[in-house]
Amino acid sequence: MVMRMTKASFLLVTIVAAALVLSAVTVLLIAIPSLPGTYAGSLGVDPVDYRPSSYGGVHAPKGSFMVLNVTVANTGTRDVNFNRTSWAVLDPGGVFVDSPSTLFNTSLSVPAHQSVRGTIVFDDSSYWVAYISVSLPNGKRIMTLLTTTLKVGLSVGVTGDGTNWSLLVISTPLAVLRSNANLSIISSTGTVLLPPTSLAALDYSTDKVAYIPSTGSTRSTIAVGDRLHASTLMYPSGSRVELSSGTTAPSVVTLQG
Repeated sequence: MVMRMTKASFLLVTIVAAALVLSAVTVLLIAIPSLPGTYAGSLGVDPVDYRPSSYGGVHAPKGSFMVLNVTVANTGTRDVNFNRTSWAVLDPGGVFVDSPSTLFNTSLSVPAHQSVRGTIVFDDSSYWVAYISVSLPNGKRIMTLLTTTLKVGLSVGVTGDGTNWSLLVISTPLAVLRSNANLSIISSTGTVLLPPTSLAALDYSTDKVAYIPSTGSTRSTIAVGDRLHASTLMYPSGSRVELSSGTTAPSVVTLQG
């Protein structure tokens, strides 16, 4: 009888001791949590000069797609999976403009400590797009400025009354501010007729050149359809017009009717 009680007591003590050890381990794990993984990285994008009217056999609903070849470098310790809601393009002030097109797959998986290249397609290739951003799972957004190899394209004509050259903007890099684009005009003999002047500062009364936006004077960026009117009296035929956006080599045209 005494032996049975001793074994029972020993078993009870063992169970209690095991429970105490388990509780201690649980408290220790709660008190010292494991270190969480980190999310971090950088975003690169090829020069934005690919804006086709159709892509992958699909016609662009807004006239042209904006196809961005991006590279995401994951410098964090956790893998990251991006989808359509992760991406956005923004205007020069950082305000949202557009999400990727729903017509194409935008998923991109980037393992920790690796870089992955992918293509993101947007329906909107408008002139006010300046940045692309992508959001990490921790809410942080990585943003980078879009650059381009495109120049501001100009065609030359003469107004109906013959008093002005009419220079029409036929192509433009994305989000070029009028204040950052400089116009200069040099005669055929090399005389500077108009020193480099910001498009935003042109005044026809003094410069004999006017900038005429196609969609309203409040817009701050250059757009296809905008015009420059330059006096034919002040700027004779054969004069060279140079327009620099600050990010590419100057666009050069010759005034001739």
